[in-house]
Amino acid sequence: MTDRNPPVRYVIFHRPGPNWVEGVSPLDQPGAAEHTAYMSRLHDAGNIDCAGPLLTPGAGGMCVLADGVTGEQADAFGREDPGVTGGLITFEVHPWMQVYRSS
Repeated sequence: MTDRNPPVRYVIFHRPGPNWVEGVSPLDQPGAAEHTAYMSRLHDAGNIDCAGPLLTPGAGGMCVLADGVTGEQADAFGREDPGVTGGLITFEVHPWMQVYRSS
């Protein structure tokens, strides 16, 4: 069903950073455990709807933030991510218009 007044949500895209090791699985990267723990805390606090690595080699990953998370909060989540501060990944925040939803 199409929402006539679709909400704007925020998506964080992660890309390999300067410390990314080519040929190593995303979950086995040095610093991935800290990034994953951080994302888990954001999810548990209700800030993330879904997240995970993209399976195309070198593509990075993404997370869709929950309704109500602002662009400023999304940017702060990206800047404070230990994966970003440690150079494992970079991030970009993009506003996204959610036209369709299943429920």
